[in-house]
Amino acid sequence: ALYAYTHPDEVKGKKIIILNGSKISGLAAAKQKTLVDAGYTVPKVGDYTQEVLTRTKIIVSKKKWGADLTTYFKDPQLVVGQTPDGYDIEIILGTVDAN
Repeated sequence: ALYAYTHPDEVKGKKIIILNGSKISGLAAAKQKTLVDAGYTVPKVGDYTQEVLTRTKIIVSKKKWGADLTTYFKDPQLVVGQTPDGYDIEIILGTVDAN
Protein backbone atom coordinates (compact mmCIF):
# COMPACT_ATOMS: atom_id res chain seq x y z
CA ALA A 1 0.00 0.00 0.00
CA LEU A 2 1.19 3.49 -0.80
CA TYR A 3 -0.45 4.99 2.25
CA ALA A 4 0.17 4.01 5.85
CA TYR A 5 -3.25 5.50 6.52
CA THR A 6 -5.87 3.01 7.65
CA HIS A 7 -9.56 3.41 7.08
CA PRO A 8 -11.17 4.53 10.36
CA ASP A 9 -13.78 1.77 10.22
CA GLU A 10 -11.24 -0.96 9.58
CA VAL A 11 -10.71 -3.32 12.48
CA LYS A 12 -7.14 -4.48 11.92
CA GLY A 13 -5.38 -4.26 15.27
CA LYS A 14 -8.60 -4.95 17.16
CA LYS A 15 -8.78 -8.26 19.02
CA ILE A 16 -11.07 -10.82 17.41
CA ILE A 17 -12.28 -14.14 18.80
CA ILE A 18 -13.77 -16.71 16.41
CA LEU A 19 -16.26 -19.25 17.71
CA ASN A 20 -17.40 -22.18 15.62
CA GLY A 21 -21.19 -22.23 15.55
CA SER A 22 -21.36 -24.67 12.64
CA LYS A 23 -20.41 -27.94 14.38
CA ILE A 24 -18.04 -28.46 11.43
CA SER A 25 -14.65 -29.41 12.80
CA GLY A 26 -11.69 -27.19 11.95
CA LEU A 27 -13.73 -24.30 10.55
CA ALA A 28 -12.72 -21.76 13.20
CA ALA A 29 -9.02 -22.57 12.79
CA ALA A 30 -9.30 -22.24 9.00
CA LYS A 31 -11.02 -18.84 9.26
CA GLN A 32 -8.50 -17.75 11.89
CA LYS A 33 -5.68 -18.48 9.43
CA THR A 34 -7.46 -16.56 6.65
CA LEU A 35 -7.94 -13.49 8.82
CA VAL A 36 -4.45 -13.58 10.38
CA ASP A 37 -2.93 -13.90 6.88
CA ALA A 38 -4.97 -10.82 5.92
CA GLY A 39 -3.48 -8.86 8.82
CA TYR A 40 -6.12 -9.23 11.54
CA THR A 41 -5.45 -10.08 15.19
CA VAL A 42 -7.18 -13.35 16.13
CA PRO A 43 -5.57 -14.69 19.32
CA LYS A 44 -8.20 -17.31 20.04
CA VAL A 45 -10.78 -19.66 18.55
CA GLY A 46 -13.32 -21.84 20.29
CA ASP A 47 -16.67 -23.56 20.00
CA TYR A 48 -20.09 -21.94 20.24
CA THR A 49 -22.33 -24.52 21.82
CA GLN A 50 -25.68 -22.75 22.27
CA GLU A 51 -27.02 -23.46 18.79
CA VAL A 52 -25.95 -24.28 15.25
CA LEU A 53 -25.93 -21.12 13.15
CA THR A 54 -26.60 -21.02 9.44
CA ARG A 55 -25.38 -17.48 8.80
CA THR A 56 -22.18 -16.28 10.39
CA LYS A 57 -22.68 -13.55 12.98
CA ILE A 58 -20.11 -10.79 13.48
CA ILE A 59 -20.60 -8.98 16.78
CA VAL A 60 -18.73 -5.69 17.14
CA SER A 61 -18.45 -3.62 20.30
CA LYS A 62 -18.62 -0.30 18.42
CA LYS A 63 -20.88 0.95 15.63
CA LYS A 64 -19.37 1.09 12.14
CA TRP A 65 -16.77 -1.58 12.90
CA GLY A 66 -16.55 -4.81 11.00
CA ALA A 67 -17.66 -3.90 7.50
CA ASP A 68 -14.22 -4.92 6.23
CA LEU A 69 -14.69 -8.36 7.84
CA THR A 70 -17.95 -9.09 6.02
CA THR A 71 -16.07 -9.73 2.76
CA TYR A 72 -14.58 -12.92 4.24
CA PHE A 73 -17.98 -14.53 4.87
CA LYS A 74 -21.17 -15.33 2.95
CA ASP A 75 -23.84 -12.76 3.77
CA PRO A 76 -22.96 -12.53 7.47
CA GLN A 77 -25.05 -10.71 10.07
CA LEU A 78 -23.19 -7.68 11.41
CA VAL A 79 -24.48 -6.52 14.79
CA VAL A 80 -23.34 -4.20 17.54
CA GLY A 81 -23.36 -5.95 20.89
CA GLN A 82 -21.59 -7.37 23.89
CA THR A 83 -18.29 -9.08 23.12
CA PRO A 84 -16.28 -11.33 25.46
CA ASP A 85 -13.90 -9.66 27.92
CA GLY A 86 -10.64 -8.71 26.27
CA TYR A 87 -12.04 -8.86 22.73
CA ASP A 88 -13.36 -6.10 20.49
CA ILE A 89 -15.11 -8.42 18.05
CA GLU A 90 -16.67 -11.86 18.23
CA ILE A 91 -17.30 -13.90 15.09
CA ILE A 92 -19.62 -16.89 15.40
CA LEU A 93 -19.32 -19.07 12.31
CA GLY A 94 -22.34 -20.51 10.58
CA THR A 95 -22.66 -23.52 8.31
CA VAL A 96 -22.83 -21.43 5.08
CA ASP A 97 -19.16 -20.57 5.54
CA ALA A 98 -18.07 -24.19 5.64
CA ASN A 99 -17.31 -24.47 1.92
